[in-house]
Amino acid sequence: MSTTVRQEFNRVFLNSAKTEKEFGDLLTYISNNPDKIPDLEDSLNYGNDNVKATYLRNILTEPPNKRVKIDDRLNKFWRVLKDASCGEFLVLSENTRFLGKKNGPSTVFIRKCYLDLQVVVFKRNKIRITGNPGIGKTYFGYYLLYLLALQNTIVYDNANEAKLIVFDGENATKSDDIEPYLRDPNVWYIVDGKEPSDVNAKTILICSPNKSTLINILEAVYLFIRCGGISRFVLEKANDITHQNRLEEAISCIKEIIFDFIGESVIGIDEISHTIAHIYLDQGGKEPYTQVTVRFASDYLKQRVIDQYEARIREKLVAQIRAGIGSSLLDPYLNRNYKDSNAVVNLSLQNEILKFNKNSIDSIESQKYYQPKKKNFPSVDSIIASNRVFQMTISKNHPINLTGLNLLCDKLGGKSVKGFIYYYFVVPAYLYDDFKMQRFDVKNTPDWINKRVFQYALKIEL
Repeated sequence: MSTTVRQEFNRVFLNSAKTEKEFGDLLTYISNNPDKIPDLEDSLNYGNDNVKATYLRNILTEPPNKRVKIDDRLNKFWRVLKDASCGEFLVLSENTRFLGKKNGPSTVFIRKCYLDLQVVVFKRNKIRITGNPGIGKTYFGYYLLYLLALQNTIVYDNANEAKLIVFDGENATKSDDIEPYLRDPNVWYIVDGKEPSDVNAKTILICSPNKSTLINILEAVYLFIRCGGISRFVLEKANDITHQNRLEEAISCIKEIIFDFIGESVIGIDEISHTIAHIYLDQGGKEPYTQVTVRFASDYLKQRVIDQYEARIREKLVAQIRAGIGSSLLDPYLNRNYKDSNAVVNLSLQNEILKFNKNSIDSIESQKYYQPKKKNFPSVDSIIASNRVFQMTISKNHPINLTGLNLLCDKLGGKSVKGFIYYYFVVPAYLYDDFKMQRFDVKNTPDWINKRVFQYALKIEL
């Protein structure tokens, strides 16, 4: 472009009160579109300054797809997407990748939830699709592009893309200037992994629960049976030692507050790790996939967290006892029916808790602490042969089931021995003072039970 024409541009801008930014934008436009220079030079030979200023202003407000160079691979993707086959899989032909990316996917598995969610999405003008990282939210966005490809203009804004992408009619372009499109309520605005603008266009936001920590939300990766059903964890990172170590760190650092969120409809929280707890959606109801519940990612992780929590409680109790401030934990309460109010339980601290079932009762050794393998073993929660039985309860009324005592009779000395059997109800502190002697679950109690079983209450303060 000649110096004379540049000077004419400058004169028109000064006389029409245009800003320096507008003048700079026009020069940038000319540099990016040299093929337009002859038309510009010729147009400046006609009309007064007001006409020329209007002409130049219209150039700057042209739709973005007229002001940017066309990306051939992106346009190929857009053409192929409209003719793609979609059944169980959405498959692009002609060796095409989504968004024209060299290493992008060419096939998307159409999950059942995609079919259900599309009904919800197209009913609303503004919607947020959220969930744990790695579950396929971006791929659902690709599926939405396919559904909209034949009917609407789409502005696609992905956090991993340098520029926004406009799919309009037969063309696909990249541009920073999308304001004219976003003012149109018929345009679909798909935003993946970033904060959307407040616009008139129909907006679909695809993001993780906590947008401020999109990248840092992943903690670790395990196989499906250990870490739950998120595909990124199971398929991509199953053998990644770093991610496995992060899972162990997440378990060790987990706080008691996690139990406040399990079973609740809470998302976007920082207090729990998304490797430990996952967000589950209901698949029934009037609007499927809209009601959320936080659950443990797997039974394995649930047990690990519970075991760790129990271990912390035991450590706390042992520390209190050794420090002399937890003596009440081993302070049995003798019912008023008996004379010996000084009875004390003396437990040896063994390194492990031994287990037994109905078929292995004979293996129980004296003066060792045992628990039934099954939680529904009658009468007892633990035993120290040959004269101590423990039953935990949080109820004031807890009848004693004789079935378990009969099964353990020989390990408690048999029916002919005269020594006492100390039956301890382990109760929380709020029940301790009012806890009464419990009845047996049968009317005719065997003589050996009546003579040998003495009931105590054992108070636990946490």
